[in-house]
Amino acid sequence: MWIPLMVEEDEIMGLHFSRQLYLALEQVYPPAPSKQQTINETSNSEPQPLNKLQDKLLRKLGSAAHPFTFQLPKNAPPSVTLQPGPEDQGPPLGVEYEVKMFVADNELEKPQRLLVNLHLLSQR
Repeated sequence: MWIPLMVEEDEIMGLHFSRQLYLALEQVYPPAPSKQQTINETSNSEPQPLNKLQDKLLRKLGSAAHPFTFQLPKNAPPSVTLQPGPEDQGPPLGVEYEVKMFVADNELEKPQRLLVNLHLLSQR
């Protein structure tokens, strides 16, 4: 699982600028051997109780499904979106988190196809 942080910026002379910062890369299943935690500290050392969505998905998908949770790093900026004013044109600007998950034999393998996009808002 890798989590890029997208920072959208203004358009200048018709060019759109954005930056991608990778905050985490974590193996969800099979559980990775214990290793030193990185700056993201996303690994959960103890099992978390299932939430309603996870429980429903596990019943639907069966025993091949593997639930997991993750937390954004404490030093990650909060999600912020600036809406344009009535006289302004263009889309909103701000910080956006995007979680991408894929199945691969190792972390360097490129994903074959993207199945789901999930946009998150941090609550602080």
